Amino acid sequence: IKGDAEEAYKVGLISKKMVDEMTPSVDEEVYCLVTTFYNVIAPNFHPIYDTIPSIDETYQKQLRNGDTKHAFLSAYYHGMCCLYTGAPLTPLTEGKFALIEEKCRDLNQPPSVYVFFSIYRQYSLNMRGKSTNIVLLNGKAMNEKKMMGDFDEGTGPYKQTLRDLSICKMIIACICRDLKTIDEMFNILNSWPMSDVTPPRLYLRLFWMTLGAFIIARANKNEEYLKLANEYMDFLHSSANKRNPNAKILFICLQAVKHQSCKNFQLAIDSCRSSNLVHFEALMNEYCGLYKLEKEKSGRSCCRWYSFRSNKQDTAETHLRAAMKLYYEYGAIVKVNQLKTIHPFLKNTS
Repeated sequence: IKGDAEEAYKVGLISKKMVDEMTPSVDEEVYCLVTTFYNVIAPNFHPIYDTIPSIDETYQKQLRNGDTKHAFLSAYYHGMCCLYTGAPLTPLTEGKFALIEEKCRDLNQPPSVYVFFSIYRQYSLNMRGKSTNIVLLNGKAMNEKKMMGDFDEGTGPYKQTLRDLSICKMIIACICRDLKTIDEMFNILNSWPMSDVTPPRLYLRLFWMTLGAFIIARANKNEEYLKLANEYMDFLHSSANKRNPNAKILFICLQAVKHQSCKNFQLAIDSCRSSNLVHFEALMNEYCGLYKLEKEKSGRSCCRWYSFRSNKQDTAETHLRAAMKLYYEYGAIVKVNQLKTIHPFLKNTS
């Protein structure tokens, strides 16, 4: 099966079903070996959201067996999946990753093993409005400068930490439209190839880089960024054509941003909702609302999709209110406040 990802997935799926049916009689070491293989290959053919329980269970069993090296790799993988799927940003989530980080320290793991958990926690704190500067990951969980100072520049741990830090900062910058930070993070992340042994991390990086490139390209009329955005989109499109459901949703969202229309935005919104991607659904509603708002202000005709949920025609305000509620559900309080500031008609939305 070497070199054939689809065949590897089929083998992994069969093996996973076998060890699940044999539980609890199957040896836990064998179980972890099979499920780790499956968890890595599955996101190429299966929604990432659905693999999280398997990753969590594998982590617990690896920890019980004393396989700390692979246990914390599973925990890292779990964290990346949570970041990709938009797990709610809450004190409970932050506490869960703080406990994993504490366990790493107790077992004398090097900083490179647990640094991501600090990054994720501070990302969550920033988005919840618990930091003085939204795009600088400085606060209760970590300090950027101090964290990067723990690694020798140019080494693997330094580069990997900078990559993960930059992904989180890129997400914040894209959601809050901080062009300067988007530009800085794009230049850091653009040095990484369009491949990764960790699929959720690859999809995160490519999606937010592509969105960031579109934002810069439109704001500054930058053709170079537009060219790079199209290259990343081509990669996601190619992956989507190989039956990758995660790449397909990301491509649909980016296609809506690139070729803005009511139809494209509605397809993106529906796709995100059906896949439980709350933050992406919020983002697509916001973009759709801004698109319709521009049309309404200019007096140009704009299609209005009938909403069967509300029995009303969806206007710009409808989508922006939906975006605000979904951002709130995600835990992005800074974005909720930003929307209220930019659009006064949202201030009375509960």
